[in-house]
Amino acid sequence: MVDSTDDTGAGMSRNNRNFGSIQVASFDGLKKKDEEKKETQGGLSLSLAERRRGQGIKVGVLENPLGYQKHQSEIVDHINTEELRIPVADSNKDRDLMSLSVNSPQSAQYGSNLDNDGPVFLEEYNKLYDQFKVLPLVLEGPELDSDYSYFLVDKCEELKELEKAIPLQNYEEESQDRDPEMEFRLLTRMNCHKIHYQNLFKSQNLDFKRKNRYNEVLPFSHSMVKLKEAKDKADRYGYYINASYINTQLNSDKGRKAFIAATAPLPSTTEAFWQMIQENNVDLVIMLCQDQENGKDMSFRYYDKSDEAESESITFDGVEIQIQSKSEKIEGLVKRKILVKRGGQESIVTHLQETKWEDNHAPDHSCEVGVFERINHLINKCKKNRDKNPQGSILVHCSAGCGRTGTLIGLYSILESIRSQIDDRTQGLINSGQNVRESYPDPYYLDSEGKSQERVSIFSAVRRIREQRWNLVKNVEQYKYIYQFTKEWIKNNQQLLKRG
Repeated sequence: MVDSTDDTGAGMSRNNRNFGSIQVASFDGLKKKDEEKKETQGGLSLSLAERRRGQGIKVGVLENPLGYQKHQSEIVDHINTEELRIPVADSNKDRDLMSLSVNSPQSAQYGSNLDNDGPVFLEEYNKLYDQFKVLPLVLEGPELDSDYSYFLVDKCEELKELEKAIPLQNYEEESQDRDPEMEFRLLTRMNCHKIHYQNLFKSQNLDFKRKNRYNEVLPFSHSMVKLKEAKDKADRYGYYINASYINTQLNSDKGRKAFIAATAPLPSTTEAFWQMIQENNVDLVIMLCQDQENGKDMSFRYYDKSDEAESESITFDGVEIQIQSKSEKIEGLVKRKILVKRGGQESIVTHLQETKWEDNHAPDHSCEVGVFERINHLINKCKKNRDKNPQGSILVHCSAGCGRTGTLIGLYSILESIRSQIDDRTQGLINSGQNVRESYPDPYYLDSEGKSQERVSIFSAVRRIREQRWNLVKNVEQYKYIYQFTKEWIKNNQQLLKRG
């Protein structure tokens, strides 16, 4: 079985696969790293740490929320008990590493075998989901298709505080009190639990392995894209492609499967890549990498064979493509119009390639003029495409389809939620006479004048997209960038925020 957590360092070690009590991460490395940092002053992390000096917190008893069925010969050992330990604060040499812990005895009646159709939430947890299903927008709450980490949030008031959305009018001030490094450490443990590992679609089959650019990057079973037609009927994994559907925070058709996050194609998977584009009504592809970066192959050149503005058609098995136009009106952002022919069908696909975003990093607004405008342009293109083509998906990929891909999708989901709240307010969908709801959750609350107030939760938005594809938003630098970009976007869109 491929262990997709070993290379990322975000999941379990090999030695921890078969055991009754699992500890999601080794804390020795974290503690050593934390000792090198200055003690955090102020903010949520310090207040949590002061209240829990030297001890962990039990977050209730969590019944097994997921059931699995046996799939062919791939079987995962039954889990009897679990413990998830989550660091919640920075530490130095004079302070112990604080943690949240969840003890969750598993019920033997459910079992925990792997089912490649994904996890099925048990009936007893439907009530928890029902209160969210009626909301047009879920700012604080579970990803409605599958969300194991939300059960941790639901059992812990401190995690609810992190999940709680920030009013836009107070965003700059309140975001400064946040500790993104602590939050991201939480996310890497909450979203990299053994249940998540079990839900990765994996196999030792060689045909399957050849379809993956990176062995450690695999889609979750419940959100993976499946090709409708297998080219080779004898290929057991002919329907497989390394790509995942991603929902946004909108609880509507417009939010469902809004994106496909994918690994960059290999020469052997290029036809399947274009097949996926056609089958999912994709007419916008955003590529966030170059073909080669620092001497390393990042993506097969699936879109053309030359740098000419127009080129002759090229064929990848059963798919014929031709560049109709190419331009770079914004430096670092190449736009192509591509004619795609397959199976007697034709379509025009817009291909936007970001060429200045380095792997494992975030865009740096301080060292280059126009970076914010370039990323914002990509987000606006996504918005226009969703308005025009809500039944289709937008395909986003970098090399692995995780870090840069997740950062852009996370930003879009957050800004889409802000625009949706503004539209609701200006269209009068929020009753100005409603009472402030103290219960959790609630997509809106009222200010002192009884008016609805737009909010945003970076922690919740990123946590939920990571429930849909492993390791979306790969590192703390990218997570911090989402906070930074959102702050700059709010500052630059005051007229929009005051609308109505």
